[in-house]
Amino acid sequence: MQKKIIAVIFALFTGTVSIFLAIKISHQIYPLQEEVSKDPSVLLMGLMCYATGAFIAGATANRIMNGEGRNQVLIIAGILTAFGLLNLLKFPDYPIWYWVAGLTLYFPLAILGEKYMASIMERMKQKDPS
Repeated sequence: MQKKIIAVIFALFTGTVSIFLAIKISHQIYPLQEEVSKDPSVLLMGLMCYATGAFIAGATANRIMNGEGRNQVLIIAGILTAFGLLNLLKFPDYPIWYWVAGLTLYFPLAILGEKYMASIMERMKQKDPS
C-alpha cells in the first residue's frame, strides 16, 4: 500500500515538474502575453506540454510499481485531468476544441507512458535474464 501511494505522489511530482519545464521552454518559443492567446500553434504547444507530463507520469508510476501500476496510472491521469480542468476554468477564453483536447489527453497519454515503460522493462529483462 505504501509503495502505491509513493508511486502516485512521485509520478505526480515528475509529471507536474515536466509540464512546468516544458511550459518554460515553450515560453522561449512563444513569449508569455497578457491575454490568452488564440493562436492554434501556441495552444498546440500547451497541449504538447500537458501530454508530455502525462506520459512521463504514467511511465514513472509503472516503473516504481515494476509493471503493476495500472491503477496508479489511472489515479494520476484523473488527478492531472482535474488540474487541467482547474486551469481551463481559470482562463475560460480558450476555444472549445482546446477544452476537449485538454480534458481528454491525460488518460491516453498516461496509459501510453505506462505501456512504453513496460516495453522498456521487458527488453531489460530479456537482456539480463538473471
